[in-house]
Amino acid sequence: MVDIAGTFEPAKDIEKMNAGIFKAFEKTGDTPFELKELHIENPDKLFVPVSVLNELRRLLYAELEPEKIKRDLPPVNFKTPQQPGQIQDSTIVPNMSPKTPKWLIKTDDIQNVSQIDLASCDEISVLINPAFDIKTLAALPKEKVRISLPPVIRQTQAMQRVIDALSAQGFNKFEIANLSGLMMVPQNADISFDSFIPVLNTQSLASCFELGAARVTLSPEDTLDNLKKLTTLGENVAVCLYQDPALFISANCVRQNDCRACNRKTLHAQISNGKNKYELISKNCETVVVPQTPLCWSDEATTINAAAYRVDFCYKKYTPTEARQIFETVRAGKKVKNTSSFNLKKQFA
Repeated sequence: MVDIAGTFEPAKDIEKMNAGIFKAFEKTGDTPFELKELHIENPDKLFVPVSVLNELRRLLYAELEPEKIKRDLPPVNFKTPQQPGQIQDSTIVPNMSPKTPKWLIKTDDIQNVSQIDLASCDEISVLINPAFDIKTLAALPKEKVRISLPPVIRQTQAMQRVIDALSAQGFNKFEIANLSGLMMVPQNADISFDSFIPVLNTQSLASCFELGAARVTLSPEDTLDNLKKLTTLGENVAVCLYQDPALFISANCVRQNDCRACNRKTLHAQISNGKNKYELISKNCETVVVPQTPLCWSDEATTINAAAYRVDFCYKKYTPTEARQIFETVRAGKKVKNTSSFNLKKQFA
């Protein structure tokens, strides 16, 4: 139960007041909730400001969401390892010997992969949005497609309709970027966990598998030493060797124009903090900020020794030729020009 104390004046129009209350609580935003019915008890017919209603709604949903996740998700049982660095869990299958790794691609634009030999790729993750056109997937081999959910979903109802439509057409492989995605994908789906879900130790890796992950992609913020430890602990562990890591994501648009007058075209802008340069991308009513210099670890692939490697073409604009050349360079174990290793070689205490 959530309460907000205050002194309220009588409402001039109680019908408008009730309509305002319903409108305020109808905005469920990036939560797993959908308002179906609202019972209002206001016997004194008082007026409550919208700002108070919005704060009340925020507090209420914040209180309810952990309980809903607790009910909907399977329990996670942590097991204490006998020695530091060891883990005894049947959900982790050790990757004991080097083998031919799988190659994965993630993209938010199917045109990016139009020149890539898809026979050399085991899986293509397609990042969807609430306005996603399912027909575009016809250009890809269906058995290789994985549907990737964004880390921030404000239009939950519209996104759920897209997911349900994809499931109805036989797409059963999904990738989630936060745990609330488990409540949106079909129960029998093949689910992978994207790197937005931070996995930096053996316990968090085990927890992902206990929650039903068929594969886990490790964090781009990790170091080489830690990546090597984690890739030996799971044969269903992937590492992204090339990407434009999202430093900021918002389900709000940066444009100032009226949405009804928007041309919906992707907006790119260069920004800087005086020291580093970044690229701001506004696309599908969302805003993403990425570093101007992409991440690339392909020259360390043999050292990382993962069972699967991924190459991402998301957020920034790539031509099909650029995407093909980057994918071929990464697969050859060469570092793409004008890229950075970020934290890979850093040592943390």
